[in-house]
Amino acid sequence: MQKIEEIKNALTFYVLANRLKTTIIDENHNYSVADSIFGSMILAIAMNSEFKETDNVGKLLRMMLLDDFSKLNPEYPIQEALAKGKQYKEEIDEARSLQTKESKLIFKYKMLDYSLTQLLSEQGDTLQYLELLKEGIKIFRPKDSDEYSKYEEIFRFYYLILN
Repeated sequence: MQKIEEIKNALTFYVLANRLKTTIIDENHNYSVADSIFGSMILAIAMNSEFKETDNVGKLLRMMLLDDFSKLNPEYPIQEALAKGKQYKEEIDEARSLQTKESKLIFKYKMLDYSLTQLLSEQGDTLQYLELLKEGIKIFRPKDSDEYSKYEEIFRFYYLILN
């Protein structure tokens, strides 16, 4: 009987997680919660590849997903319904706290995703790629030429994945 309950809870989580794809947060660009999570995750992976900002990218990605999932589905009892629910609830709380390195990184990636998405949706079709690249790198605000080349790679990765 317990196994049936676990399967039921997992399927319920899956169905509710699919709402992330259909919940639009930017009508003008048909941008969903899932699009935002995906863009932020792409940035987390790319930034960590270039700058090694965290030792646990997996936790960071999970926190991003769980935070937005729980905002969209506040009635879902994560702590009780999922095997690692207590851990997940703690990670959601951490993501929202802005008190840890990981929670600050999540906020940073979400803001960068928002800014880059705006740039691509507003100027992506009107600028040549090199001009778009220059505008994208300005969003990152590199401090020196070494950082510039790293941000160039991050923008290129983001652009290729999302276009």
